[in-house]
Amino acid sequence: MRLAEVNDLGDDWSYEARAGYIGRLNYNYKGKYLVELLGRYDGSYLYYKDRRWGFFPGASVAWRVSDENFFEPLKSVVTDFKIRASAGQTGLENGVNMHGYLAGYNWSQGDAILDGNYVTGVQPRGVPIRNLSWVKNTTYNIGLDAGLFGNKLTLTADAFQIIRTGFPGKRYDVLLPDEIGYVLPNENLGKMDTMVLKV
Repeated sequence: MRLAEVNDLGDDWSYEARAGYIGRLNYNYKGKYLVELLGRYDGSYLYYKDRRWGFFPGASVAWRVSDENFFEPLKSVVTDFKIRASAGQTGLENGVNMHGYLAGYNWSQGDAILDGNYVTGVQPRGVPIRNLSWVKNTTYNIGLDAGLFGNKLTLTADAFQIIRTGFPGKRYDVLLPDEIGYVLPNENLGKMDTMVLKV
């Protein structure tokens, strides 16, 4: 008879909890003037109660110039021509783990043998992360759509600017002595700007 060998036993649990509310309003006048307004209100379990929710708005407008009377002389070449513009935000969870906003200790950290006995250690979790919230991605876009020669040839061009604000980072103007054993928690301090042209 052979007995099974157990190498490891574990007992843990985890959960995730998020909620979101979305709203959108559209306006279309004869397919010529188009407007859209939208918004998201998102909540994440990762953040402290005062920083848990974020609101992310957006708006877009479009004008089909080719439907205007003054455009008629060009219709034999440019069948369809539309100009678009939009701006909007989305949220990103970054730089925080589950229960990072709680103070306390981590079990079984820094175990040692003292006087021949194995002693399970505990370690402080560090400063709770309570000043961190959503990273915001703000996108600006301007573009155009054109159809030439009875839409036998089409063209789409877009220019984007993406600004990300609130990247997690630690303050560099405050220094903690190494003897404390932990570092300052993340805050929404970073920023990145990107521009893209697409045809």
